[in-house]
Amino acid sequence: MKKLFLMILFSLILFGCASVPMAPLEADSHAKLFFKPQNKAVIYLFRDTVFGGESALAVYLDNKYAGHTAANTYCMWIVSPGEHTIRSQAEDVSILRINTVVGKQYFVRQELSLGWAMARSTLQEVSDEEGKAAILHCKLILTDQN
Repeated sequence: MKKLFLMILFSLILFGCASVPMAPLEADSHAKLFFKPQNKAVIYLFRDTVFGGESALAVYLDNKYAGHTAANTYCMWIVSPGEHTIRSQAEDVSILRINTVVGKQYFVRQELSLGWAMARSTLQEVSDEEGKAAILHCKLILTDQN
């Protein structure tokens, strides 16, 4: 019985689902067209795994709070060209700097791993092909930037 309880508890920790504010379906559909706005760049940050689903992780764009991610969610930010800093706040802090160019899209994966008290995160830029495929399986969240 104790073993069963521990297995259920472990499953909830790994695969539970955090609740974060979601964008309207129309916004999600529009973002998945992968448009390229004039005189701007687009950054997509996505979390495409179920692992750590119970953890809503804070994300920041250029040192401004942008929102929280959950399992199978993504953020989309339209930014001016130049250097931008993305920060993921978990048990640790992961920082990624991207120098954006007009008309280009950037895809950043937020990966989770086990930490001591909560999940740890790593931010990693991925290819357009890999990023677009992942975004199609995720849902857009509301952020303070959109």
